[in-house]
Amino acid sequence: MEERLYPLLYRVLPPRAYHVYLHPDDYREIETIAQVIAADAQRALTERVDALNRRPRWQGVLLGKQPPIEPPTTGWEISIHPDANSELERGQIGIVSRLSVARTPTFEGGTPTTRIARTVVTGTLRRTTTREETAVPPVPQAPVPSSVSTPLVAVAAAPSAAAVNVTATTEPRLEGTRGVAQLAYVDEQGPHIFVMRKDKVSIGRGGSAHWVDVQVTTGPRVSREHCRIRRAEDGRFFLQDLSAWGTSVNGQRVKPYVHTSPEGRLEETGQEHELPRDARIQLADALLIEFQTLDQQ
Repeated sequence: MEERLYPLLYRVLPPRAYHVYLHPDDYREIETIAQVIAADAQRALTERVDALNRRPRWQGVLLGKQPPIEPPTTGWEISIHPDANSELERGQIGIVSRLSVARTPTFEGGTPTTRIARTVVTGTLRRTTTREETAVPPVPQAPVPSSVSTPLVAVAAAPSAAAVNVTATTEPRLEGTRGVAQLAYVDEQGPHIFVMRKDKVSIGRGGSAHWVDVQVTTGPRVSREHCRIRRAEDGRFFLQDLSAWGTSVNGQRVKPYVHTSPEGRLEETGQEHELPRDARIQLADALLIEFQTLDQQ
């Protein structure tokens, strides 16, 4: 929390949400009291903020007047999970913190962002990586009658679980964002809209050795790099499937872009699936992404 503080003029904002990950064997040992541990962590954060705000006078003389740290008005959000990505060893703790920050002042107005920090704690050692996720608000449009709702995204938590539908009364069209396409989805972290602003983006769970543009938080049936979307020079979009469990577009299974040779090497087949202007991209049976092209002037 202290490493990710965001200073403003009259207050300092700490990250509100923390997702803590443990090796599955470690998680099983504390699973029955995970909620109690999370409650203690919430209390400890509040007490730590109070202690930091009661700094000794001599610190004020040396550092100057410091604005107080303001705890989140809606409380701390802490959850503990087993590591489904096989990235943690026994004894390690993975922490993902999220802090929504205001739009950056620029000539174009800026956009609100979410700062996401991923920390792995091994004993007294910490390794942290950070990234920013831009929050793109929809352009206001005329309201749709209340009797009509437009499906935005759906996600299945497991093969046997029912899909959760998220609906909106207005369609989130984002033509003013200077992007070429948008991807809307809901994962374990909540709803997201990613605006594609370059000719190729990769999608998957990611990892320390797997960089992806769209990093989703979901189960292991979604590969670390699951698929890619490519924009051709003529403006058409194509999907490349790199996964082990497969990818579907509008219910049609996509042919794999890579396969394993008899010698065990990964080889590209060149197989691509052209995406229509609006498409439902299913990653294995775990995550559904609504793809939509954005009209360019």
